[in-house]
Amino acid sequence: MPQNLEIKAYLPNIDAVAQACKRMGAQLKRSFAQKDTYFRVAYGRLKLRESEGRLPALIAYTRINSPVIRSSKFEILSLASHADAERLKAMLIETVGQRGVVVKFRRVYEKSAALINVDVVEGLGDFVEIEVDVERSGSPAQALAAANEISAELGISRADAVPWSYIDMLKMREQAETWCQTLHSQPRRGSLIFLDGASGTGKTTLAHMLTQDKDLNITLVPRFSTREPRPESTESEYVFVK
Repeated sequence: MPQNLEIKAYLPNIDAVAQACKRMGAQLKRSFAQKDTYFRVAYGRLKLRESEGRLPALIAYTRINSPVIRSSKFEILSLASHADAERLKAMLIETVGQRGVVVKFRRVYEKSAALINVDVVEGLGDFVEIEVDVERSGSPAQALAAANEISAELGISRADAVPWSYIDMLKMREQAETWCQTLHSQPRRGSLIFLDGASGTGKTTLAHMLTQDKDLNITLVPRFSTREPRPESTESEYVFVK
């Protein structure tokens, strides 16, 4: 299975990318509108990609959700026509279900074995996604070095990095909008309190202790997670996003 090393990040200044790519010697290869239809699957992600001026393709990939350079393994099945894509989409929606649709405009720059994708994503904003082909780079170490070099040239910081796919982010936004509507519909306004800390420091324990004190009148707002729920656990502090 082909493998990339990838990192995705928010773009506070999308115009600066073109200047950075010029400094690096990265060439603009193409610009196009793109639509990805994601399907519900038990493992990894499966999407039908439709790009302006190109034949559609079915893409399956696995990648951990981490805000660092990470491995992505994928398979791409090119389709013969847009008619075939529509038939396949209908079959998959009928059998496994549709998870959502991501619409974006993408500019692709190329530097050696790396692609620098500049995305304007409908409903989310501006992002850059770096993909380095491990095989073309010569080794995982060389691919990692290339990804780090491009990230540094683009000025990507850990605060800018995004661990999730676009479909995960859209689902989170849908859930957040639902919570916002619920909060705004309440006759009594209160305060929003954030508990933050490293894993294992007792955030969940403290939150449950506070909610059990009826005099405080505190409600726990669940967090989003794209991982699978743990066996035999209610994990009420999470909203599991599929």
